[in-house]
Amino acid sequence: MNCKAHSFLFFICLLFCTATHAQQKKDSAHYYYEKITKPINAQGLLDGYHYFDKERKRGIVDKNGRDVLYALQMMSQSQMKLGANYDAEATIVEAIKILDSIKKTDTLDLSSTRKRLYNSLGIIYNMLEKYPEAISEYTKALSMAENAADSSFFSNNLGVVYKDMGDHLKAHDLFKTAYSLIENSQDSTAIAITLDNWGLAETRLDKPEGLLKMHKALKLRKRIQDVQRFSTSYNHLSAYYKDIGNKSLAITYADSAYQAANAYTVEYSQDALSHKLLLTEGPEVRTFITRSDSIKKLNLINENKWAGAKYSQEV
Repeated sequence: MNCKAHSFLFFICLLFCTATHAQQKKDSAHYYYEKITKPINAQGLLDGYHYFDKERKRGIVDKNGRDVLYALQMMSQSQMKLGANYDAEATIVEAIKILDSIKKTDTLDLSSTRKRLYNSLGIIYNMLEKYPEAISEYTKALSMAENAADSSFFSNNLGVVYKDMGDHLKAHDLFKTAYSLIENSQDSTAIAITLDNWGLAETRLDKPEGLLKMHKALKLRKRIQDVQRFSTSYNHLSAYYKDIGNKSLAITYADSAYQAANAYTVEYSQDALSHKLLLTEGPEVRTFITRSDSIKKLNLINENKWAGAKYSQEV
């Protein structure tokens, strides 16, 4: 075989190997993306985190800002779902610093990335009961909404903050708006989320139609097999029956919430178990759980002070 033939075969082999490697990388990225966005258990979330951490390091070596930002976003999602909120905030802070350093003329989709980062910070701050900060992050994201789905998503998240603050009228209006923006869409998952939240807000305002909305949302979630959010529906129904003094049904739905959450992640099942025990056990157990939750929350708040303060001082 002459040299030209050898060169041609080498070139073909090189193209094939390069294409194969690229496809394998794409398949791996999708596999671990699914591990994080549609988790079955905590181990899958950890596996996804470690994969994208490697991709982050690879992106730094290759000086590929797009890959680094994407990897950091996926890592923060995994951390939040595992309950590692301090680590998640630090990861988001790192991503925002990189985003701020990118020139406006860069081809990256800066607005879409920034919206997702603002949303992630809003989630963390709400969990820490830093409500003004959560409202600020969600409001910034909402101001960048590009379509009805965006507006619905961020309006719903703002509603959650006001619900947690106890402002059920404001929460109700935001959930109603969020639902109206997407009620005719094909996004059944988002429709169920906004409908469930709207229903809960209505029950807190003594509107009987709220219960029907929550049941409708649960039925929709079962139809589309949105297993991740079964426990949310059950917990909302349990809270409703607790509020009206029906302890038996409150416990029934709390038990359903625990069973659904236990098949999802340890973090979800622990929260559901705490809620169930608060309904079923004596005053000593309730006091212990309440104090444990308070200590856990205080530790989380103290841990999170550093990352947020550091970003504020450096930008």
